[in-house]
Amino acid sequence: MPGTAGTLSPMETRAGRTLRRNLHPGGRLSTVVPVRVVGHARNGLLLRMSAGSPAWCVDLPDGVHLRDIPPEGRPEGGYPLRAVRWYRDNALIHQPRDGLHAVGWLFTQDLRFDGWYVDLERRIRRGDHIDVIDLEPDLVVAPDRTWRWKDEESSAARTGHPAYWSEEAEAIRPRTRA
Repeated sequence: MPGTAGTLSPMETRAGRTLRRNLHPGGRLSTVVPVRVVGHARNGLLLRMSAGSPAWCVDLPDGVHLRDIPPEGRPEGGYPLRAVRWYRDNALIHQPRDGLHAVGWLFTQDLRFDGWYVDLERRIRRGDHIDVIDLEPDLVVAPDRTWRWKDEESSAARTGHPAYWSEEAEAIRPRTRA
């Protein structure tokens, strides 16, 4: 089954249960965010991620993002995590059962609709963890339905690097015109 390994039991996916969404760009853990199960069906899982929730992020110098550091320049055991509050929007996330993507409906702090975010990803589910391997790039869609690719340049630069899921990334990477 593409996109998932392992399964979540009915107990693990009942509405109201909290799971951990672990983000792994380039094969290294960068962020752990709690998500609440809203629903579970044969076609996938529906999760809520709330702004201000306790979370853990890699401790990097200000202004540096993990994607800016080449995999060979990262410490062997990864960077330490520090406790933070989830600083991004509220989101309702649909993770299709067999998809290499997830769709997020984004809402501001005061719960106004702020658009969609399509995360191209591979998920590994184990216990109450959902490990999300970021395949880059992602798609950002505004409320007026205009859209843009996010991280397309870094995706093109990393496609084929062994620290990234190169076969899957190459299969989903947008084709640019010459």
